[in-house]
Amino acid sequence: MDITTAVPAALTKISHDKLSYLMALTAISSLSMAFLQAVKEMTPVRMNYNRRRLGLWLAARARQVTDTQPEELAARAERELRRLASDGDEFALYGGDVATLCTQFSAAATILLDYPPLNSELFRMLTVYGTKADVILLLKNRPVPPVPLVPTQQYDKAELVKASESRQSLIDARNRVRHQLTQSIASFQLEAGSRWERLMKIWAWVLSTVLTFGLGAAAGKVGGEDWLIRVVALLLVAGVSGFLAPIARDLVVALQNLRG
Repeated sequence: MDITTAVPAALTKISHDKLSYLMALTAISSLSMAFLQAVKEMTPVRMNYNRRRLGLWLAARARQVTDTQPEELAARAERELRRLASDGDEFALYGGDVATLCTQFSAAATILLDYPPLNSELFRMLTVYGTKADVILLLKNRPVPPVPLVPTQQYDKAELVKASESRQSLIDARNRVRHQLTQSIASFQLEAGSRWERLMKIWAWVLSTVLTFGLGAAAGKVGGEDWLIRVVALLLVAGVSGFLAPIARDLVVALQNLRG
């Protein structure tokens, strides 16, 4: 028997024993989901992933800022970002999901946007794709106060107009940089989150395949004269259970969020 005849035969076999295969499908999906959830909660795999993705993002920007030792610049920027976002606590910054990481990231970026001289290196890296003139303006100048610093100080009309224009130019530059920085962080979140979800789905498929054949071998469903039909049937079950495992995981997370 070849594969072209084994596939229809396997589908026929599954249709004749729907209940058994449905129970196996549910069990394998649940086991895959539980195992993946346990790995995420009990191991540093998610923290390592978040740290690596943010490190790569910062390293790419460091290479845009300088040609001299960009790795060291990226490392310093990561430490400073961690200090601003989570008081230097690695787990507090990287231990959650990508959305939580980006929320803290955005808060740290807002601090730097309001006070660029706190760390000009990190500020330049975060705004590397912004308008260069805006970045220089924010680094060199502070907003001009709208009223005289001393109550008795007098300004003529030309000085007040100049101060108003200077203040407005800084506000406009900050708004442009803020929008650009917000979109940069949103793009990072989308990219890192999509990679993580794809990685989890791949592992769900791998685990489902291993579990399917392991349980099939334990139940005596692999050997025999019609072994090819059984193997194809198990592959079909593994494929469907691998597809359902992430859905089941997302459903559990949604229910936990509703409870909370």
